[in-house]
Amino acid sequence: MRKFFSLILIIILGYFTSYIFVGKSKGYELVPKDINIEDISKNIEKYFENLGKTKVSEQDSLYAIENFDAAMEFYNTGDYEQATWNFEYAFEINPYFYEAEYYLAKSYLKNEQFYDAYYEFDQLLYNSPDYDSAYLYLAQTNFYINDFYAAANSIDTYLQIFPNSKQGLFWRANINYYSGYPKLAISYLQELIKLYPDYAPAYSLLSVFYINEQESQNAISTLRIAYQMSPQNFDIVYNLASIYFTTNNIDSALFLVEEANNINSKDDRLYNLLALVYLEKEKYTEALEAINKAIDFEYLYSYIATRAKIYFNQGDYKNAKTDFMDCYEGTYDVKYLISIAETFEKIGDNKEAIEYYSSYLDLVSYDDTNRTYVVERIQSIEDAE
Repeated sequence: MRKFFSLILIIILGYFTSYIFVGKSKGYELVPKDINIEDISKNIEKYFENLGKTKVSEQDSLYAIENFDAAMEFYNTGDYEQATWNFEYAFEINPYFYEAEYYLAKSYLKNEQFYDAYYEFDQLLYNSPDYDSAYLYLAQTNFYINDFYAAANSIDTYLQIFPNSKQGLFWRANINYYSGYPKLAISYLQELIKLYPDYAPAYSLLSVFYINEQESQNAISTLRIAYQMSPQNFDIVYNLASIYFTTNNIDSALFLVEEANNINSKDDRLYNLLALVYLEKEKYTEALEAINKAIDFEYLYSYIATRAKIYFNQGDYKNAKTDFMDCYEGTYDVKYLISIAETFEKIGDNKEAIEYYSSYLDLVSYDDTNRTYVVERIQSIEDAE
């Protein structure tokens, strides 16, 4: 076989060489002047080497396609774990089946296997640069592994190819915001909304930026527009309920939390917010029911702290103390020392209260915003005794 390839190589080289000389004798050139015959021979030889490597039997090729088709069915129904397995197998059988690698990388991304997704997208673009859309997903992957510089480069490349892509412009804003350029990110989203005024995700993300930048009124007006466009979008409804809660519009927050609950009743954040709303309305039984549902979905110390506040306001100081102590032991966040001290104070154990207040003072700086309050509490207890 190798002799056969060598013979073909000699024939092709002879063919090119004859054209070079014949072309010159007739006053024109079919091959550029700076061409190197040695380079041509190397490229031809490399081509035949790769040709030999890329050979996949017809049976294996069909088997790879069967696995790919099965994987697509899983992928399209949201079973990304099973889809990943089939895409992996299809690509293993035929390592030049780049469509399988592309969807394998997307499945990794869906499964939040970000480093695996990064590797596959990076390899895909190296081996088959024609997969332009992969730059968008590579940007997302880099974003999720906090490599914002690489994410920015990938999204810029994608936007050079697709300058008016909704998703591309959306992710450019997202990447810029978390790279430390909030004003630029907001301006990008405002531009995106001008181009696509019906693109609800842009309003949702812009509202998040406004919330983070403490621009509550801008956040509310943006979310209202998004809510009108997508009243069944859980994140939009939830975010609007959250901002209403933080701006003390409790009734509107409660209405929207209940709306969000009708959309998705299995979100722990929703039940935590619902508990906080009920707490503000002094509906402690409903608040405890809601926060326990949140904790059942996911055990987070922020949720335990919410439950502790409910117990405290309800007058159940024993359970409140237990939860606040769990929060401090789990996070070592000094703010919980104040809550524990306040609980001991309510119980009437002033010695323990002073101890926890004093521990707080030992751990914080002299310019701490709560320092004055804590000193006053200690003084008040000592004066009472």
